[in-house]
Amino acid sequence: MASDVNGRTCMSTGVELSDTSIISDVGADKSGNVDSLYNMNDTFKQYSPQNSQIVHILTEIGTPVRQNVNIDDSIVDSQDFQDCSQGTHFIPNQDFIAKLDLELIDLPRDSYIVKLIELTNDSDDTITWYRSMLTSRAKSIQGCPLGKLITRKSTNRGSSSQKYAKDCYLLQQFISGDPSSIDEVFRKDEPKSVSEPNTLPLNCHLIELRTTLHMTIDRLNEVEKLGKANRTVIEKLQTDNEKLRRELEDSNERLCKHLVFSERKYTQYEANLKLLNQQSKAIGEFDFNMYSEKIKQIDSEQIRHSKLLLSAQKSFNELKMSCQQSYATKVNPHITPDSIPVSSTDSTTHSYNLQMRSPESEIYNGTVKDSQQTHEHTPYKCPCKI
Repeated sequence: MASDVNGRTCMSTGVELSDTSIISDVGADKSGNVDSLYNMNDTFKQYSPQNSQIVHILTEIGTPVRQNVNIDDSIVDSQDFQDCSQGTHFIPNQDFIAKLDLELIDLPRDSYIVKLIELTNDSDDTITWYRSMLTSRAKSIQGCPLGKLITRKSTNRGSSSQKYAKDCYLLQQFISGDPSSIDEVFRKDEPKSVSEPNTLPLNCHLIELRTTLHMTIDRLNEVEKLGKANRTVIEKLQTDNEKLRRELEDSNERLCKHLVFSERKYTQYEANLKLLNQQSKAIGEFDFNMYSEKIKQIDSEQIRHSKLLLSAQKSFNELKMSCQQSYATKVNPHITPDSIPVSSTDSTTHSYNLQMRSPESEIYNGTVKDSQQTHEHTPYKCPCKI
């Protein structure tokens, strides 16, 4: 005979129970016997491989050693096994338990029972598990009965779900400070065994440990989901980072080209600015007043030379006319000075004037030009009379 961690005695089939085999109560038949071919690794097949190590650690920490107890086989209670194993079919998470506590607080008995059945969808497994949670809380309070929970069955007076819900209400009342009806939940004529005094605290710790274990597994699943989401975000960030890095390289390359081009332009602009400064300096040193005085002097000299030229041209025309008259008189004594064609003389004088006229006189002195034209068109009268 062997004793499990809950203090119950079980029939051994040649293979001793492991410390973790009773934690989930999986592999036990209706009589409380454990299948010798049952492998405890099957308990956690529903969980992912990455969680198996933490499950193994959690199931081994704080597990009591095996004890061999000489006790009668009649103490074995198959109903307790069945009641305990019902909770393993559905294990609420922490959020669901918190929701039940919030929805059921301060409700009267009838409303409490109806609301609990509604929230659990009339599931005996869920209600019994919640009853176990409340029992674990009640065991930590002084004055809680030491017996085991009564297994409820459906009768004409009510269903098992309603009875389990009523037990939950009584346990909640005891936790809230009303111990008047707590004895209705526990058995009164429970036989005592040698290991029972040590078993009661262990039952409370095992219930808490199971709850913690499954909540931890839920948390690990959530962490795994968050890890996948984070990996997706990291991959996206890496892609964006690579894209930005390429854009940065392209921007640096274009910037280098612009810098080279700007340096060349700056060198050209600097040379042009230096030349412009030199020219500005030369212009600043130039004496415009002196230049104006020289221009005026040149204009005066040009006017004077133009007058002298006109005087010389007039003298030349007079001399030429005198010579022509003298020559004509000598060649033909019958020709008088008045008969000499004036047009020929004027044309000759005009041609001479055109040859002697200077461009400067036409540009800088319009008065001289007008005087030449007046002189050219004035008919010459010879003062000499024959």
